[in-house]
Amino acid sequence: VRVPVVMTMHELEAPDVRSLNVLQRQLYFHAASVVTWPQLRALIVHTRALVEPLRDLMVPAELIHVQPMPVPALPPLLEADAAKARLGLSGRLLAMLGFVVQRKGYEYALAVLPGLPLEVTLAIVGGRNEFDRTDYFERLQREVAKDEGLRERVVITGYVSPDDFHLWLAATDVVLAPFEAMSGSSSLALALAAGKPIVASRLPGLEEMNDLAPCLALADRPGAKDCRIDLNGFDRQLRRVLEDAEYRRSLEQGARL
Repeated sequence: VRVPVVMTMHELEAPDVRSLNVLQRQLYFHAASVVTWPQLRALIVHTRALVEPLRDLMVPAELIHVQPMPVPALPPLLEADAAKARLGLSGRLLAMLGFVVQRKGYEYALAVLPGLPLEVTLAIVGGRNEFDRTDYFERLQREVAKDEGLRERVVITGYVSPDDFHLWLAATDVVLAPFEAMSGSSSLALALAAGKPIVASRLPGLEEMNDLAPCLALADRPGAKDCRIDLNGFDRQLRRVLEDAEYRRSLEQGARL
């Protein structure tokens, strides 16, 4: 008896098969069509933006099912000021949540922070992904440590327990997601569950999320094929969320829809 296999895919990291030579393409398509995809009953993705790349990888259309990322239930959270007091913080808190991987765009947050009021702190809440074979997490730590201005205003927690994660989430005023590539990180679903406004890059998957829960202030990219985001636009969106209380409340309400 064969057990049906259902796979959930949060994000896709695969070679562009169009860049492979003839032999590589033949080997890949044989493995995909004969060995890999026939084993699956269904492949669940969380955004429509992943459907076309999967079709390029020879995934049969009938296997692909799009289901929006579920928003989990959270335990009762402290009020933001009380959570900050527990953490020894004050002022405004920006946070980037979840595993630290390069595609999440930490450099954009570090670039705009010096221009923000001194009361603003950035927390990078999470540690390295065990599947990340680069030294990106360590390089990020070194970059912050060597810059006195950043060192005084950036907290990198490393891995935290679920209870401590909920404490940081409660303390957060604005979540940052300047992603250069779509990440199916559940950290954004947790931000939605907590009713936090999110300043993010205008990626198709994040636009889909915003259609369902209008809580994202989206910063444009220079072009549809450009993975970078416009730093000035990101800075403007973040400042608007921090300074415009009515706009911020509208995003908070959108997260709770």
